[in-house]
Amino acid sequence: MSEYRIGEFAKKLCVSQDLLKHYEKYEILNSRKKGPGGYRYYDFRQSPRILFSKQLQNWGFSLKEISRIMRGESCSNTLEMLSGKLYQLRNEHKIHFWQLRYLEYICSLMEEVDKGAFQGQWSVCNSERYLFIPHTRGYDFIPDGGCYKTLQIWISLLGVTSQAAIIEETGADQPVLTHGFVIPAEAAMELDLAHSDLCRPFGGTRSLIYNSTLRDQEDIESIPFINKLLHSPLEIAEKHRFELTDNLLVITHFLSSDGDGLSRHRQLIFPMM
Repeated sequence: MSEYRIGEFAKKLCVSQDLLKHYEKYEILNSRKKGPGGYRYYDFRQSPRILFSKQLQNWGFSLKEISRIMRGESCSNTLEMLSGKLYQLRNEHKIHFWQLRYLEYICSLMEEVDKGAFQGQWSVCNSERYLFIPHTRGYDFIPDGGCYKTLQIWISLLGVTSQAAIIEETGADQPVLTHGFVIPAEAAMELDLAHSDLCRPFGGTRSLIYNSTLRDQEDIESIPFINKLLHSPLEIAEKHRFELTDNLLVITHFLSSDGDGLSRHRQLIFPMM
């Protein structure tokens, strides 16, 4: 039976030499060394073992787990390991689906930004239904109260979740600004994020949706920022006699530079009475 040195064997199997060395380290396969240089030689009959191990690796199994299977796990233990990986991959698939959906949406918005058609664009329609979770109030973090375990999960899923803020009492002299994160309610249900007492539903009703691009200003205070953000959409509402509720959702979708500095691109969702 033919034997191959490590470089040729790796090339024939379309894997790296380092992969074969790692497989040896975890006793997934063995080589025979011969010659003054101590070159590794592999038997052709090891090819299926390597390819099967690569299949397990592509499913997300660790080398330690692969080593267990290749050394001979019982059927029940192997089934338990495969079932666990299936559950993990299904969950990752859900996350990737919502990441893809959101990224496609961001691309469509950024095309509008690139054409100069984003700022000031508005419509009246039924908004998507979201769940919002608070992170800061004004410009200070909210008290812990055990909420940070939940926030850790939401932050780890940014790209499915989005940075956002709720502004309440918009007609008052001192509107209330709460920063946090949003996720489409459908995604929250599918990813099991809707169980927290911190979650607050928003949207899903007829709303004024306004696209806003504002220059980044780190030193701007809360009230001037809110006033700057609300000025144009409230003018539109007054002109068209839209009756709005006194709270709105602001979703920060992305940012870009025009050469003079960074600007953030947001959507403002004003529920209508």
